[in-house]
Amino acid sequence: MPTGTHSGSVQILSIIDDAKGLIDIPTTGSQKLNLVKAMPAAIEGLLSTRTNDTEGVFTSVAHGFDGSETFALFWSGGYCYRCTVDSYDDDTVTFTAAAGDALPTAGTGPASALKIAVAQQIEDTSIDGSLLQQLMIVSINITENGLCEMFDSVPTSRLAEAFYDNSSYVWPQESGEAAPFSQTITDIYFYNGTLTAGVINVYAILT
Repeated sequence: MPTGTHSGSVQILSIIDDAKGLIDIPTTGSQKLNLVKAMPAAIEGLLSTRTNDTEGVFTSVAHGFDGSETFALFWSGGYCYRCTVDSYDDDTVTFTAAAGDALPTAGTGPASALKIAVAQQIEDTSIDGSLLQQLMIVSINITENGLCEMFDSVPTSRLAEAFYDNSSYVWPQESGEAAPFSQTITDIYFYNGTLTAGVINVYAILT
């Protein structure tokens, strides 16, 4: 992690598929961390079987899964994430979701339509929550749905933030606002629920 006094302002810029995002923020701190992760596009599918609120089967022709994936499902009005593969064949995946909303109705209509986003991971990072002064998570070209989840070394989820229409997470938004976590973040997972590629930036200022 770069060290040394940093003050003034920081511009975060990402360009992908001719889409540009630029944010200029004031910063003061002794350490800064900027993580950038390219996000592949989601794929489309249908919830073909709903076993219960967290288990089911999705159908997506030639999905390309090999059974090792962690993924999220996005649908109209909800999402679930930290999904894992129980079994699969060429066109279907049986899965279990660990977090998020109850699964929608299964079928072939619009209510069962899914965007399927395989997790993209940044491992072995270090964001010490006890030293955190500022945190920004910026989504670029994620025009529908996305999600960022941060874990400590246990691993325990310490922050899960959904994104809509190129939105951003910014802390603090007002003086005295409690820090989002006090632990040290070591792993970060991103999900892009949009059918175009995108970028996620994580920017932190530490004392």
